[in-house]
Amino acid sequence: MISKEKRNLISAGHKRNMSVKEMSVVYEVADRTIRGLLAHEAETGNMSAKAIKGRPPELDEAGLLKLGKLIEGQPDITLEEMKEQLGLRMGISELCHIVKHTLGYNFKKKASVRTRGICQITR
Repeated sequence: MISKEKRNLISAGHKRNMSVKEMSVVYEVADRTIRGLLAHEAETGNMSAKAIKGRPPELDEAGLLKLGKLIEGQPDITLEEMKEQLGLRMGISELCHIVKHTLGYNFKKKASVRTRGICQITR
C-alpha cells in the first residue's frame, strides 16, 4: 500500500508534468502502480485508497458476547446447537475457529461423554 504522502507527491508530480518513469525513479514506486493511481484520480478526483470490499463478518462484537454467554451457561453445548440457537449460517469449521481462537475456549472430552459425541468447552 502506498502512503498518503507518496500519493500526494505523485499527484503533484503529475501536475508538474513529470513523466511516469521519472516519478517511478524519484518516488520508488512501480510504473504500473503510478499509472493505476493516476487513472483512479482521473475517475474519482482524488488519490485516496480504494475501499476494501468483502462480506461483513456474521458475528460482530454483540454476537461474540452472546456466543460467550451461551457457552458459559451451557458448557456441554455442541457447535451445531450453538449454530441453531444463534441462527448462524456459517459452517461448523468457521464457528469452531471462532470459539477456539477468538473466544479462547478449548474442547475438553470426558470419558463419560465420549460415546455421546459431546465435548465440554473450557477456557
